[in-house]
Amino acid sequence: MILVNMIYPLMVAPSEQAVIMSKNDVLKAIREAESEATKLLETANKEAASILSTARSDASEIVAKGRTNAEAEAQALISAARKEAEKAAEKTRKAGNKEIDNLKSDGESNQKKAVDAVIGSFTQ
Repeated sequence: MILVNMIYPLMVAPSEQAVIMSKNDVLKAIREAESEATKLLETANKEAASILSTARSDASEIVAKGRTNAEAEAQALISAARKEAEKAAEKTRKAGNKEIDNLKSDGESNQKKAVDAVIGSFTQ
């Protein structure tokens, strides 16, 4: 109220008594206000630095967790693909073994005919 009365005396209602400050009082008030503003600015800068540091730390943690999760998912995909490939290989192996068994069986059943045909070709 004191500064307002001194700087803007016309804004003071006529019923109020205007307070007159000395030049030293005004300078002292200005210095105190500047000092308080400097303290507020320092506090705000410290808080901003702290917030920035925390944000960087949090971002690093998020990136590390994301990388870990991505690696785990990649390993799971590789494992699933390996299992599918093993199933397909087993199916192909079984089919191949079945075909071998069929050929072997057919060869054994035709063996007598082949022997008779060879012996017959010498005897004629």
